[in-house]
Amino acid sequence: MQGKKVLVVGPEFHGYNKSVENAFKNLGFTTLELPFYEGRVENASERFAYHLTKDKEVFFDKKNIKFNIKFKKIYDSFKPDILFIIKGSCLSPQTIEYAKNSINILWMMDSIFRNKYSMAIRKVVDHIFFFEETDVHRLLKEDGLKSYFLPLALDEKVYYPITAKKDIDILFVGMIYENRKKLLEKIVATFPDKNIKIYGQFFSPIRKPLKFLFRNDKHIYTNKNVKPAFLNTLYSRSKLCLNMHHQQS
Repeated sequence: MQGKKVLVVGPEFHGYNKSVENAFKNLGFTTLELPFYEGRVENASERFAYHLTKDKEVFFDKKNIKFNIKFKKIYDSFKPDILFIIKGSCLSPQTIEYAKNSINILWMMDSIFRNKYSMAIRKVVDHIFFFEETDVHRLLKEDGLKSYFLPLALDEKVYYPITAKKDIDILFVGMIYENRKKLLEKIVATFPDKNIKIYGQFFSPIRKPLKFLFRNDKHIYTNKNVKPAFLNTLYSRSKLCLNMHHQQS
C-alpha cells in the first residue's frame, strides 16, 4: 500500500480514531486523523454560546456546517485515496458526494438506525461496515443495501494483559442508560456479598449535588468516565467484566 493515503474521520471518543489510524499505518498507509465532537461542545466559548441558544438542535446543526467546511479544506489538501468514516454523524450527504476522488467507507459505531445523520449518508458512501450485526440484515431488507459485519477489535498498545490482584468480582464500565441502570441494580441486589464496581456517568453532580454527596452506593458506583489505561487495569483486576450494548442487542 506504498503511497496510499487514508483520511480517518470520526468522533472524539477515548482514542478510537487514533487506534484505527495506527492500524492503517501498520499496513503501510499514510494517514491523517480528523476528529469531530458529536453532540457536545469543544471549548469555553462554545459552551457559552450553547447555553445562550434556545434551540440546541440548531446550535449543533451550525456546528456541523462549520465542520463540513473544515473537512472539505483538509480533504482537498490531503487528497486521500480512502476516506474512512467512523459513524459519520457530522458529515452531510453533499459533503460525501464532494469527496468523489476517494473510496468512501462508513464504519458504523452502534446501530445506524439510532442515528438520523448517519442514516442520511448510507446511500452516498461506497461501502458500509457495522459492528452491530443486526444492522447488516435490516439494511438489506429495508433498503436493499449490502453491508458487512466488522466488529471492534483492540489496540494492543492500550489493552494488554497485566498482572493484578483479582479484587473485583463484577465490573461494568460505560454510560449508565436507564435500561442498563435497572439491570445493574438487579445485579447489585442479587449479589450483596460480591465486590461490584460500576463506572460511568449517570447524573450531573452540579444539578443534583445533594444526591451526589449523600448517596449510599459510592463504594459501587463511580459517577465518571475512565481513561483507557485505567480501564485496562480495571479489566485485569476483575473476575467478570460485563458488556452491555443498546436495547436492539
